[in-house]
Amino acid sequence: MLFRTLGLFALSGLALAQSTPQPGITVYQPGASTTAYAVDLAGNVVNTWPGTTTPGSAVYMAPNGDLVRTKNLGPGIGGGGAGGGLERVSWDGQLLWDFSYDSATVHAHHDIALMPNGNVLMIAWEDIGPTLAIAAGRDPSTAGTDFWSEHIIEVEPDGNGGASVVWEWHAFDHLVQKRDPNLPNYDLPENRPERIHINYPVGNVGSGGDWLHFNGIDYNAELDQIVVSSRTMNEVWILDHSTTTLEAAGSTGGLRGRGGDLLYRWGNPEAYGLGAIADRQLYGQHDCQWIAAGLPGAGHLLVFNNGSGRPGGNYSSADEIVPPINSGGTYDLLPQGTYGPSAALASITHPSPMTFYSANTSGCQRLANGNTMLVRGDMGFFIEIDPMGALVWSFQNPFPAQGIKRTFKGRRHDGGVVGLAYCNPAEVNSTGVSGTLQAVGSVVPSENSLTLWAEHLPQGEFGFFLNGTGNSVTPMAGGSAGTLCLSNSIGRYNGIAQVFQVGAPGTASLALDLGNTPTPGGPVAVSAGQTWYFQCWYRDTPAMTSNFTNAVEVAF
Repeated sequence: MLFRTLGLFALSGLALAQSTPQPGITVYQPGASTTAYAVDLAGNVVNTWPGTTTPGSAVYMAPNGDLVRTKNLGPGIGGGGAGGGLERVSWDGQLLWDFSYDSATVHAHHDIALMPNGNVLMIAWEDIGPTLAIAAGRDPSTAGTDFWSEHIIEVEPDGNGGASVVWEWHAFDHLVQKRDPNLPNYDLPENRPERIHINYPVGNVGSGGDWLHFNGIDYNAELDQIVVSSRTMNEVWILDHSTTTLEAAGSTGGLRGRGGDLLYRWGNPEAYGLGAIADRQLYGQHDCQWIAAGLPGAGHLLVFNNGSGRPGGNYSSADEIVPPINSGGTYDLLPQGTYGPSAALASITHPSPMTFYSANTSGCQRLANGNTMLVRGDMGFFIEIDPMGALVWSFQNPFPAQGIKRTFKGRRHDGGVVGLAYCNPAEVNSTGVSGTLQAVGSVVPSENSLTLWAEHLPQGEFGFFLNGTGNSVTPMAGGSAGTLCLSNSIGRYNGIAQVFQVGAPGTASLALDLGNTPTPGGPVAVSAGQTWYFQCWYRDTPAMTSNFTNAVEVAF
């Protein structure tokens, strides 16, 4: 582990950063903006994804450069963070698919999690109502006039621009209560930590009937588990996704044999009857996540601890937690019946902690160089802290130009536009401008996440992409009006699914399979340390000829 736990990581007198920022682009969408942005470390806008709504609330960039974002479809119900919709948009802004989950009884909100199979996990309120809540053991005096619980859905794109729900988990299927011994869910909450105490927190249900207020979700493909954050419980929970929907409604089934009951919870043992407010570790937290494989702290949990009501004063931090996981993917209880650890491994914050506080929204991320990025959501202020606690980068969201800069969270990517463009500008085509080419994604061959994007092409024409292991300049190659900028065994991406017809925005794209790169001698795999060159050829019928875009050099 690269981090040292230095209290709050506040090192007095530290003037010089001990490391540098993690290279890459930062992707986010301000809460008051209909446009998502990718910015470099200098704050320059690298790309934008204009939309029709503000977010509701999270946005993420997929490895191939697509943007997957929540949409705010209206006032919604339940509380802050209302959404209702989801869409996937290509790097150049084309809508690929969208999905709405918004009715009188359900409403998607806050956060999503992208899955490796292309599906998306969403959190959503569902209308339980005070009558059913009381029937399940809720204290009638605190059931309110509205009572909304939470559920999780897995959404699968249907290939026709839409999506459908393929898996569900409902919090209301996993309750415990100690008010009415005649009900089947009767027990002491401390005896059933895998269940959710329907009368916690004590007192009236929150604004709009929002009982649990989920505000963050993440997926671990290796474990096939989900982590979710409940703000009102001041806890993060881990669930087994290996269940069927039917098993997720009960307490048996799945790889761990526990159905949809909680596998693990952390942050506030008072929520299941063990401990008091002094034992709380989390305070209105957001953005729970596993630290990804290959990063410092891989397998640990990271959560933005907002710090609302924290002893000693309000300040925000990114807390790293080491869950007590067994080889089978279950989690051990401590002797006193609570889940460990007793404290976070590290609590990372601004060198002047009391200047860094957001009572709501916000996010965090572990970066490849061991740094941690934190987003103070209330004002859209981003910072990057190195392992010694030094501030190495900061950025104030400037959008919209007039108005609130609030930003739910953001993510740093080493993808985005990669490579070096050359042969600029290309020959002007019949649109009156030059065709352009960009490579978007990752330069790590094993990640196999690189997409070629061509823009400013004549609509309706066909074409294909080219590669080579060398560069050269051959004007009017093969009778074309443009210049071929490749050499050395030029390969063509001219398979049935690779040849394109230019769409209405004048763009074309191809997700490369780096393990099967075409060459005249047959397909080869791209290896680390190699440099490849890419270009796009296209027909230009109005000019009765063909043309080329510029070219891109990519060092893998």
